[in-house]
Amino acid sequence: EQNYPNPFNAQTLIRYSAKAGGNATVRVFDITGKFIAELYSGRINEGRHEIMFDVSALASGVYVCVFIYSSYNMEDTAFNMKSIRMLLTK
Repeated sequence: EQNYPNPFNAQTLIRYSAKAGGNATVRVFDITGKFIAELYSGRINEGRHEIMFDVSALASGVYVCVFIYSSYNMEDTAFNMKSIRMLLTK
């Protein structure tokens, strides 16, 4: 899902969901591709998840949040990657 609010100022809520349990990684990069932060890396359960991202130390600009997910289900070897653009304004 798109982060909320967007554009944002001090912090933003990032939501993502999984159809089954698996491994997930949530990372943020600046628009040039420079790694900014790893917000989560580990196992997740089926369902919806939320992360509050505090951006008070970052400069205004466009950031990209990347979600990487792989399923535990051996019958469904799902691997998904999705990204969203986020606009920080100060």
